[in-house]
Amino acid sequence: MSLNAFAIILFIIGGLLQQEHANRCSYQNPEAWHAPECGLKWVVHDPHRTVSVRIGHSPAYHTYSIGTIGNHDYVLAYRDQDSDPSSIVVDFYREENSEYLPVGTEDLGAVPNDVRLVNLVPKAPPQIAFIAPCGQLQCLSVVKVDNAHIEELIDYAASEIRIHEGDQPFIEAVSKTAKATEKFAWDPKTRRFGSAVKRLRRTSHTQTENIDEPRVAHP
Repeated sequence: MSLNAFAIILFIIGGLLQQEHANRCSYQNPEAWHAPECGLKWVVHDPHRTVSVRIGHSPAYHTYSIGTIGNHDYVLAYRDQDSDPSSIVVDFYREENSEYLPVGTEDLGAVPNDVRLVNLVPKAPPQIAFIAPCGQLQCLSVVKVDNAHIEELIDYAASEIRIHEGDQPFIEAVSKTAKATEKFAWDPKTRRFGSAVKRLRRTSHTQTENIDEPRVAHP
């Protein structure tokens, strides 16, 4: 085959791929709304997303990711709620013997732009954190996956949310309107996240000081 013929074949293949891409993105369906290549705002930013998984469901899933927690592989299958591409629900499946067994569901309520494994509960397998913009706030959901079920550990919204891992992990939630910062840390006694609120209070010298107000965050 001559170089010219080879170049023509490559040109034709490239044109067909571009046409397929254009056709796919012109469809008004969840798969097109959430496809990264279509450039819309509803892309789920999950670093472990995959195209190798397909699970039948109604409404249909548009995004999948797969990862390992403990000794099991889990699939996260994302779908729209009430045909709204800005409201996301994620279903959890455990992969076992080439089958996908349902584990649980988490209503995220928004499109996550950060999905990651975190270690916020000492001496436990990693948890999954979902962070999503929700209006003027950031919404955080932390889910524990345990073999045959899931458990929501915290569901919270704030102006800004930061996750700190290490020997003493905690979640930092900043409220700009209340001028306060909440620090959530796992309490092994109550098995939930407790928090202390730091508020700024003016003194007689027009300076500020922190006031700690202990609270408990309910999942």
